[in-house]
Amino acid sequence: MARGRPPKPTVLKLLAGNPGKRPLNAREPQPTGSAMRPDYMTGAAGDEWDRMLGAMPPGFFTAADQPVLAIHCLSWVMYRSSLALVAREGMTSVGSMGQTVPHPSIAVAARCADLLLRASDRLGGSPVARARLEMPDDAPPSKFDGLLGGRTP
Repeated sequence: MARGRPPKPTVLKLLAGNPGKRPLNAREPQPTGSAMRPDYMTGAAGDEWDRMLGAMPPGFFTAADQPVLAIHCLSWVMYRSSLALVAREGMTSVGSMGQTVPHPSIAVAARCADLLLRASDRLGGSPVARARLEMPDDAPPSKFDGLLGGRTP
């Protein structure tokens, strides 16, 4: 059962000047450490890992993002492999009773595509997901920041 929009991280509320004026979570955990590629992330999965890290600003992904990054990369490889198998063997195969059935890799590709899209959305890997994110300004902070409820130009 959905409970509405997921909460916005406190750091993003602060960057926006806390427009809702609701109390901020001062004890929100802040992940640290860089996302390090696991040893099992090799070949095409390792290439996808490097592509994802290179596509976002430095330090964007932390150690806390590592499992979702791994799911994204491995799903990408399984998705591609499933589609390649279907391309080689055709869209149908012969079932146990001799009937023509859809190739089993089509179902695998569909499940991998769903998982890939969900993981990518959590990582900011789509235009819609990135539209929900805000990046900090590059300008150095002023001693007057926050004085009037937000950062002034």
